[in-house]
Amino acid sequence: MKKHRRSISLKITLIVATAALVFLVVCIGLSYFCLFGSLRNSFVDGHRKMAQLMASSIANLIDRQAELITINASADSLKEALKQSNAKYQGMDTQAVRRYLLDMDNKWLKSSADHPFIEEYLGNKASLVLKSHTKQEAGFFNILLVDKYGGLVGSSYQPHGFYYAGEDWWKETLAEPAGRPSIGNAIFDEPSGIWFFPLATTIKDDKGEVIGAYKALVDISVFSKPLAGFKVGKGGKAALIDGGGYLIFYPEAKPYSHKFCEYNELQKLLKDERGWSVMDTVYMEKGKTAVAFSPVSHPLLLNKGISLYVVVTEDSGGLFSPLNNLAARMVIFSAIVVLAVLILTGMVFKGVFAGPIRELVNGMRYFSEGRLEYRVDIKTGDEMEELAAAFNEMAEILSHITVSIKMLEQEKAQHKIVQQRLEKASLGFLSLLSQVHGFLFDINKGIETVKQEAIKAQSEKEKRELELLQSQTETLIKNLEKDIYAADLETGKPEFKMEPEDLRDIIKESVFVFEPKVREKGLDLRLDIPEAALTVYANKDKIREVFDTLIENSLKATEKGFITISVTEAKDEIECFITDTGTTIPEESLSDVFERFGGFGRVKLPEGAWPDPGFYIAKRIIEKHNGKIRAESIPGDITRFIFTLPVTPTK
Repeated sequence: MKKHRRSISLKITLIVATAALVFLVVCIGLSYFCLFGSLRNSFVDGHRKMAQLMASSIANLIDRQAELITINASADSLKEALKQSNAKYQGMDTQAVRRYLLDMDNKWLKSSADHPFIEEYLGNKASLVLKSHTKQEAGFFNILLVDKYGGLVGSSYQPHGFYYAGEDWWKETLAEPAGRPSIGNAIFDEPSGIWFFPLATTIKDDKGEVIGAYKALVDISVFSKPLAGFKVGKGGKAALIDGGGYLIFYPEAKPYSHKFCEYNELQKLLKDERGWSVMDTVYMEKGKTAVAFSPVSHPLLLNKGISLYVVVTEDSGGLFSPLNNLAARMVIFSAIVVLAVLILTGMVFKGVFAGPIRELVNGMRYFSEGRLEYRVDIKTGDEMEELAAAFNEMAEILSHITVSIKMLEQEKAQHKIVQQRLEKASLGFLSLLSQVHGFLFDINKGIETVKQEAIKAQSEKEKRELELLQSQTETLIKNLEKDIYAADLETGKPEFKMEPEDLRDIIKESVFVFEPKVREKGLDLRLDIPEAALTVYANKDKIREVFDTLIENSLKATEKGFITISVTEAKDEIECFITDTGTTIPEESLSDVFERFGGFGRVKLPEGAWPDPGFYIAKRIIEKHNGKIRAESIPGDITRFIFTLPVTPTK
C-alpha cells in the first residue's frame, strides 16, 4: 500500500514539475536572448557615438581647411599678381590667348629647372607668398596660382606644366556656382610620397569677377588627427576609410595600401540600421570584429560624391566578454531556479493530489475496522472535496443505522404498537440502507476513479471531464476577454495605428478563412469588389476583425442561399456590405443589434449562455475609424450589414 501511494505522488509530481520546468526554461531562454540583443547594442553604442564625434571633428577640419584656403587666396598680393597676369591678354581674342598659353606651356616643358624662365615664375612675389603658405600648420603643400585663362602666375614648387585650363580641377572650380572651395578625390604625390586631397577655390576682384584660381594639396594626415592615438577597450582603434573600403588612416598602416574590408562586407555594414555590425575585416586581426561607423558628412564631400567613413573597431570576443560571463551566470542562476521550482512544485502537488487520496484511503480503512465516527477532512474546493463530503455523509448515515439497529434489538419484546412502529422503522431502515448502498456505490466509483487517475495519469474519463471543464473555462475566458476589450473601447483606451491599406487585401484574407466553411455548408459565397486598389485609411487587423465578425454571423444564421461581400466607392469614403439569405432580424430588434447587451436573437443562444459582444466591438472599431455601421433586414428575404471607412486621414 505504501509503495503504491508513493508511486502516485511521484508520478503526479514529475508530470507537473516537468511542465513547469519546460515553461521556465522557455521563458528564461526568450528573456535571455531579448536581453542579450539589447545589451549588445548598449555595448557598441559607445563606439558608435565615438565614431560620430570623430566624424564631426573631421568635418570641422574640412571646414577649417576650406576657410583657410579662402583666406589665403584673398591676399592682396595674389590679387595684384593675377591682375598683372590677366593684363597681358588685352587685345587678344580667345584663340590667341590659347595659342599663347600653349606656347608658354611647351616652353615650360622644355626648360630645365635652373632656366631663367622657370626661375622667373618660381621666384616671383606670388610664388614667395605661396611658399609661405606651405609653412602653415594647415598641411598645405604644392600650391598653384593661375589666372582666369588658366595660365601659371606663381607656385610653391615646380609644377608639371604652365597651362591648366583643360584640367578637371580647373573646370570644376570655375563651375562652382557660389565660388565656394571644391575638394577632389585623394591622390598620391610621388615626389613627396604623400597622399593628399586637392582643395581649390576661385579668386575674385573687388567687382566680384573671377580673376584666377588657387589650388593647394592638403596632406591627408591633417584630417586623421582626431583618430590618431585613439584607443578603446582591449585593443580597439579608429580608422578612416573611403567608399571602396580602402584604409585612408589606420595606426601603423600607409594610406590606401590596404583594404579595411571587402566591398560587399562594407555595403552590409553601411546598410545596418544599428550603425554597427560584427564582420570579417581584411586588415584587422583574424576572427570577428565589432565595427561601429559614422559617415563624414560635409557639403564639399557630398557635392563631389566622395564617401568617407570613420570606423571604430574592437575584437568582438573581447568586447562582448562581459556578456558571455553574464550568460554563464544566467545559466547557473536558471539551474538554481529550476531546482527550486522542482522542489516547490513537488511539495505543492504532493499536498494537492496525493494528500487527499491518502486521506480517503485511510477513511476506508477505518470504516473496514468499524470506526464509523471517523470523518475525512479535505478542503480543496474541487471534485475531491465533493467526494469527501459524500464519504462523510455516508459515514453519518451508517452511524445512524447502526444506532437504530441496536435500538430495534432492544425493543423486540415490546407491545404490538411498538412492533408496528418497528416494522415501519424497518421499512425506513431499508430505504436508508438503499441510500447507503447508493452512496457506497458512488463512493466506490469515485474511489476507483481517483485510484485509476493516480495509477494511470491519463484516464479517459478524467480526460473527457477535464476537456469539458477546460472548454467551458476557455469559453468563459474568451467571453470575459471580449467584455474587457469592449469596456476598453468604451473608455477609448486602445489607440489604433491608422495607415493606408488596400481594402481588397483585407477582404480576401477574411474570405480565405471562411470560404471552406461556407462551401461545406452548401452556401454560395459571392464577392463583388472592384479590380482597382481600394485604399482606405485604417488599422488593417481591426477592420479584418469587423469582417470576420459579420461574416461568421452570416454563416451561423444562413442554412441555404448565399453570402455576398460587396464594396462601393464614394468621394471621401468606401461603403462595405455583407449580405446573406439567412434568418432575418425582426424590425423591432434592429436598433439593438450593435448595443452592448443587445442579444437581438438572430441566432438562438443556449439558456444561460454568455451574450457575445462581438457586434458591439465591431461598432466601436468602425466608430474609431470615424465610420458608421448599421443593419438592414427584409423579413423572409435578406439581411445586410453596412459600414463605411474613410479614404483619407481624419482628425
